[in-house]
Amino acid sequence: MATSEFHGYQAVMRLAVDPDKAEKWLPVVVSAYRWAVRVHDKGGEFAGAWVVADSGWVPNLRVLGAYGIVQKSGSSRGGQRAYYRMADLQGVKRALTELHRIEPD
Repeated sequence: MATSEFHGYQAVMRLAVDPDKAEKWLPVVVSAYRWAVRVHDKGGEFAGAWVVADSGWVPNLRVLGAYGIVQKSGSSRGGQRAYYRMADLQGVKRALTELHRIEPD
């Protein structure tokens, strides 16, 4: 595994073995990954609200930030919307593929 892929891979795998969080939060990781892929060519920032809307139940992405899966990159004027980046898109992709959460290419 390339060094650049290690961080995101390791972060997702740590979440996956946490019995209190795995089943609730892995679908949120998938949603964040899909948004990160969509906006990758446009600077890589996606709104946490987009992920929350897809997931339907999570209040914010702080748990994913605590695991190091996403990094907060800023907020909108007025602070009503937080923006995030997925620094290690390939590592997250590899972990989600191994966990059978996304289809391999």
